[in-house]
Amino acid sequence: MAELVELARKAAGENGGVLVTVKATVKPEHSDELLKLAKESVNGSRQEPGVIYWNVNKSATEPDTYLFVEHYK
Repeated sequence: MAELVELARKAAGENGGVLVTVKATVKPEHSDELLKLAKESVNGSRQEPGVIYWNVNKSATEPDTYLFVEHYK
């Protein structure tokens, strides 16, 4: 996940704007629900004015941990 955050920071630095990163760990019983809702949110958020990039990623090494990356103009 650190590599993804660094890549996003580099992109924000080159393009300007605001970069928001959020790392969230949820209870295992809520993990699937969070991922479903996050994916729905990503699709809508990408259509909002000023959004350059908005995504959510599930960690491959930390169970039930997600990284939200948002880049705005």
